[in-house]
Amino acid sequence: MRRGLAGLDALGPDARPGLRALRALVLPRRDEILAQLARLEGLRETVRHLRGPLVLCHTDIIGDNLLVDDQRRLSVLDWDEARVAPPEYDLYEVCDGDFARFLAVYCAAGGSGPLRLDHFAFALLRRAVGDMAVRLLSVVDEDRAPEVEAEALNGIEAWGFARWRGIDATLAALAPTLRQHDAHEQPSAET
Repeated sequence: MRRGLAGLDALGPDARPGLRALRALVLPRRDEILAQLARLEGLRETVRHLRGPLVLCHTDIIGDNLLVDDQRRLSVLDWDEARVAPPEYDLYEVCDGDFARFLAVYCAAGGSGPLRLDHFAFALLRRAVGDMAVRLLSVVDEDRAPEVEAEALNGIEAWGFARWRGIDATLAALAPTLRQHDAHEQPSAET
């Protein structure tokens, strides 16, 4: 992201239209972008010190990467970003739905825990920053058709700016469910 922003600063008046549009979209929001990068770096330091389980995470569990065949067997596609990480790095994908219900099913199926709000925050922000960076750098580094560049610019707004603006509300909605889950999972003092 920082490299992309620096590249936009150096644009001359003869830059292609996609680059000029990108500059107009992101440079007025430079402080917001840098604040989110600093937040991400702070969260990375926080989560490095959290204890908890590590599991195999796909890190991109979305509908496009799930396939159900005629026998109703589920296959997960596109494992190129898989890693061993805290379970929240996959679970963040379901934060916007009925998370309490999902969490109950996840735990009943033997899902790993405890789950940490800071891991969710890191995963959500990492995804938003990553999605924005990919689109920003694609416009900076590649001369593409105008409609492809326009799609990237729309993606920067939708998957970057709009997504990270919603992170705090998502975390606020998750917090009570996680607290309730943690209270339920902790053995009582009498045992």
